[in-house]
Amino acid sequence: MAESDKPWEVQVYFRCRRGRVLGLRALDIEQEIAKGRAVCPFKGKTKLLRVSHPADNRAGPEAATAFPEKCPICGLSPDRYDFDIR
Repeated sequence: MAESDKPWEVQVYFRCRRGRVLGLRALDIEQEIAKGRAVCPFKGKTKLLRVSHPADNRAGPEAATAFPEKCPICGLSPDRYDFDIR
């Protein structure tokens, strides 16, 4: 989809996704963050994006492709549920 086909400009806010990690690894991550040894490098990141539609279910996947890297703490790639669309 070309940039001209994306008429909406939205601000996406990245939330920390450690809630999606399950099992003992989640407990380790929680403890590291609580002790201050680890900080989510993506939490609070905002970005202006041009999207095809401002609804969460359409803008979320487009926002996830704009953040391609995995988190070094939890090892997860972003998905559409990790963003607040404004």
